[in-house]
Order: sequence, then C-alpha cells, then structure tokens
Amino acid sequence: MNAMSEPQELSALRAKGWSGVPSTPGVYWWYFPRIDLDRLRVVEFCDVSRLQLRSAPDGKVCLYHGMANSLAERVEWHAAQKLTLKCLRSGFLSTFRFTLLSLNDFDYQGGASQIDDFFDSLSIGWQTAHSREDAEALERCELQGAYHYPLNIQGNRRPELSAFVRHLKSMRSAYKRRFLNASAQAVAPQEVSRQSSGSTVYLVSCVSQKREQACAARDLYVSALFRKARHFAEASGCPWFILSAEHGLVAPDQVIAPYERTLNRMGISDRRTWGDRVAAQLVEAVPDLSRVVFLAGQRYREFLVPHLDRRGVEVSVPMKGLGIGKQLSWLGRNSPK
Repeated sequence: MNAMSEPQELSALRAKGWSGVPSTPGVYWWYFPRIDLDRLRVVEFCDVSRLQLRSAPDGKVCLYHGMANSLAERVEWHAAQKLTLKCLRSGFLSTFRFTLLSLNDFDYQGGASQIDDFFDSLSIGWQTAHSREDAEALERCELQGAYHYPLNIQGNRRPELSAFVRHLKSMRSAYKRRFLNASAQAVAPQEVSRQSSGSTVYLVSCVSQKREQACAARDLYVSALFRKARHFAEASGCPWFILSAEHGLVAPDQVIAPYERTLNRMGISDRRTWGDRVAAQLVEAVPDLSRVVFLAGQRYREFLVPHLDRRGVEVSVPMKGLGIGKQLSWLGRNSPK
C-alpha cells in the first residue's frame, strides 16, 4: 500500500488548479487549525482530552476523513462546489462542504467566498490506493481505528463523539430549512408549488456510451436512451440523479470521468453491495423521500427497491418490461416537446 502524503495547504492546491492532487482512488484527511475545535464547538460537546486526533507537523488537527474514486475530483468537489439552490434542495451538496457551511453559519445565497476562504485555511493529506475497493477498505479501517473524526456523520458511532454528532445533524437540518424557506419566499407561487414535489426523485441509469473526457455527469452519457430519459426527468421539475455503476448515486452537475464499470458484469454480491451503497446515499441526499421513479433497468433496481419498500417509499417503473426500442418510443410519446 502507498504511503500517506504530508498535509498540503488547500490554498496552494487551489492556486495550481488542483494539479497537485492525484486522480487515482484513495483516502484523505482534512486538517484544521486548533482554534477550530472551539469555533466549530467540538470542545463544547466533547471531552477533547479523550479524543485522539491526527496531527500535522504545523499543529493542525484532522477532523474529517473520507475516500474517493478520484482524489483530485473529490478535493475540488469539497473545496469548490458551486452553492446552487438546486443542490441545496436535493441535498446533494458535498457532505463536508455543507457541514462547514452549517457549523460556521455562512450565508448560502451570497457567501461563496466565505466558505472558500475557510477551506483555504485548511490542509489536506492523502494516501493513494490501487482500486476503489482498496480505498473503501482503507476508509473502513481508519474510521474503526484509534483516531476520532468529529465531522464524519455516516457510520460515526464513537460514543465520545455522539453528543457532537447529534448537534451537527441538528445544525445541518436547521441550516437547510432556513435557506430553503428564504428561497421559497423569493420565487413565484408556481415555483413554490414545484418545489413542494421535492420528495419525488427520478433515477436514470448510466449507459456504456460516454464522452472521452471528464465533464458534468448529465453530459457524460451520450446514448439516445440516456438523453431522452434525462429530458423526461428534467421536465418533471423534480430532483433527479444518475445511477452509476462506478460512483453510485451521482448528481447531474457532479463532474466525473469516463469509466468502464457496469452492473451487467458484476456478480450478485457486488450488485447487492452497490444497492446498499446507493440506498445510503439516497437517505442522506433526500431525507424526506416519498416516491422514486426509476428510468433504469432491473439490474439497477433489484437491490435498491427492497430498501425503498422498507422505508415506505412509493416506487414507480413506468417502462418496466420494455425493450430499448420500446423505451425510446415511450419516452418520445410521453416527454414534453
């Protein structure tokens, strides 16, 4: 396994356009000035003397750990993702970026420079891996190991952090409600009505035909079937996501590189693991989910639908049982012109 890098200042990486970060799979550690233990209220909810935190040579402490299929893409996503209301409504912001917005109470509608400046006070280190599976194994081992990561939410069951994690979840929920309510008051009544259907989500499966370079996921897939399904989902006015065999649940604006992975060549155990992963991503992205419309085949639904059923989520598969040709015809007949 490759060695862990020395932490690097985020401001320097931003200035180089993220070229200093490898594009391979791996895990990463975000390091904060020690004053942020007070600023983010970690000391208020935790006995810091009981926490074991990774430290950088300059005295910063690590508060967040994660894994990535591409370290460069993930670092940029955390540190530079645009603050659009569409991302806030769907909940598909970078979890880490949203956490820091919430804990600092930065203005979502006009405070992009605030969060970017905050990120530029941080440092990041990483460890590359040979594959996504190796990176996931490294992440699991780290989160279950000796060190504490107060800003991690998913799977963070360390008793020393429980009070702070509850506080963090509460802050995130209140922050989202506050700015969604503010945005609702600023738009026309028909737009407010459209937002009320936000608990319905459209899921479109990925396809093998892709562009040759990284781009927004909505533009990566180039088959006629995907383009028609995308148009149908966008016309609904509801949030929609792409079911990617490589990345799981992907927001349309998320920048990803082309890949070869497909569910059709995965064994049943790997497909079940993929379904579990996407279900967890959906829970985090859309907490009030009540209905899912699948524009996706059986392989993409088989292990995801049972999770939705257990949550009482209504499932609709309007093109169930149709071949590709008939799906194209159905989408052509039913999509707005």
